[in-house]
Amino acid sequence: MATVRQFNTAGSVAAADHNGIPPLERVDLEAVLGLIRDNEYSALHAPWQCGNTSALPALRDLLNRGAAGAYRCEYLDVEDGEAMRKNVAEAMCTALAELPLQASVTLGEEPLENLCAGVLRR
Repeated sequence: MATVRQFNTAGSVAAADHNGIPPLERVDLEAVLGLIRDNEYSALHAPWQCGNTSALPALRDLLNRGAAGAYRCEYLDVEDGEAMRKNVAEAMCTALAELPLQASVTLGEEPLENLCAGVLRR
């Protein structure tokens, strides 16, 4: 029996489960890869529900597979820190506490032990 795909209105789109446009078809991928190759700063900014949350993990996966060169990268959602904006140290610690877990899941390693403690010492 075929799985019925649904529309997703919260978080990243999982192609196997949700209807949607492939996330990297919405961006000028060659321009983005050029910025990355040139070590340039960039920001992804678009209105709500345009695919921002789906595009960044898809780009991370493309880069980590080696399809665009030798890169290792991670995607970290820092939205939870918004509730703590009056306490920057706590917001940073909350965001950075998630990074080793994400690196372990995505990259298969834990290279960032005690990262939060290092940031708070500064």
